Amino acid sequence: MGIILTGANEHGSAGLAAVHRAGGVTIVQEPDSAQVPLMVLSALKRSPPDFVLPLDAIAAANAGRRRCSSAPNCFTR
Repeated sequence: MGIILTGANEHGSAGLAAVHRAGGVTIVQEPDSAQVPLMVLSALKRSPPDFVLPLDAIAAANAGRRRCSSAPNCFTR
């Protein structure tokens, strides 16, 4: 799983693209909820993620994923 959060650089987008190519689930913070949206905008442009979520939903989704690794409502591609 790869998650990109608020930030002022673009370096995270390459790693997110690699996670996506390897079959991992990718999540990017919704730009409107990011304090500094440059990194999330870069990630959205470089490799569209599986999910774009506000910050509070990312934490809940990650916690839920750990509890239900094979349930149908978990984050999978």
